[in-house]
Amino acid sequence: MRALVVTPPGVPEITEVEPPAPTPGTVLLQAVAATLNPVDVAVSEGFFHQLGWIARPTVGLGWDVVGEVIAVGDGVDSVSPGDIVAALYGGVDKEVGAVAEQVVVPADSIAAVPAGLDPVAAATVGLNAQTARQGLALLGTERGSLLITGAAGSVGGYAIQLAVDLGFTVTGLARPADRSFVESTGARFTDRVDRTYDAVFDAADLADEGLRAVRDDGRYIGVVPARETAAETRIDVQAVLVRPDGAELAELLALAAANKLILRVSEKVGLDDAPDSVAHLSDGGRRGAVVVTY
Repeated sequence: MRALVVTPPGVPEITEVEPPAPTPGTVLLQAVAATLNPVDVAVSEGFFHQLGWIARPTVGLGWDVVGEVIAVGDGVDSVSPGDIVAALYGGVDKEVGAVAEQVVVPADSIAAVPAGLDPVAAATVGLNAQTARQGLALLGTERGSLLITGAAGSVGGYAIQLAVDLGFTVTGLARPADRSFVESTGARFTDRVDRTYDAVFDAADLADEGLRAVRDDGRYIGVVPARETAAETRIDVQAVLVRPDGAELAELLALAAANKLILRVSEKVGLDDAPDSVAHLSDGGRRGAVVVTY
């Protein structure tokens, strides 16, 4: 079968790999759709090799997948062959990632795709919406003023919707062209950091600029692991490290099926076009996910 891999720092490519087989506690999927994400660019550029998180020279790309169950490993009774499920296949150090014709994922990372929800759109939820939800959870129970940077982007676009629903007083930092989307969520729009907030969810990784927007004794949530080392003593600085959670994914998919969470697909591409699409993910200005369809 074919899969998207890269030897960092380098250009991703499609290569032939051995078809996978389910192991105890896992599920084998025939892929229907998989999302390309900025983390795939970071892997390709060698960022995680520099951190020491990846040792293997060649690594598989992709975190999000929707597919049809074709086999289950021992001990799995939550799904059956023929079910259409979504999964967050976590971690950067993978021989084969989620962008492959067949994928083996842990059973506790999957959730059924609700009837009526487009499987292609469902493939955009796992990594980015779960990063958003888990990042917001790091802010605790206080519901003060919150700035979300990159509020129309991949993670920020979910974070702003979820934060408004949780009761934060939300301001979304985005480009002027994104004002209508930001305001449609119930958040205040801004295109510049012009004040301080109780907390900042820095989905755009503005780093120092994001830290300066936090009031004394406030909180800063980043999306880049290395950024946590840049903490200022007056600010509680944390980085969200997303973890696969099938139950949480099911809740987010249910919100999407009920039209309470906006899913955005900017482009659908075939597997052969995936390497070029990864190369252009950092071009900027894209609103919605690039999804590989099979």
